Amino acid sequence: LEERDKIIDAGKREADRIIGEGETEHARLVSVNEITVSAEHEGARIVAEARSEAQRLREEVDDYVDTALANFEQFLTRALSSIERGRDKMHALREIGTFQGEDNERPLPF
Repeated sequence: LEERDKIIDAGKREADRIIGEGETEHARLVSVNEITVSAEHEGARIVAEARSEAQRLREEVDDYVDTALANFEQFLTRALSSIERGRDKMHALREIGTFQGEDNERPLPF
């Protein structure tokens, strides 16, 4: 009977030890899972923030480039108008010179 009680007590101690280890392992796994979930949320937040910042920067760059191109377009338009006026003036002077019998030795006025 005494032997049987010793075996039962040893079995209870072993069961308590196994239960304690199981509870410890459970707590560790829950903690690891919480850390993993928290890290995944933080990672998703960082990625979303980076995407938002990248989109904002793209829009800023697009606006800057559009403004620069608009300014360049205005410059080219003015330059082309100036060139066109110069050519028109040259053609007009050539016509006037031809009609007035201008000699070829006189320099053009531009």
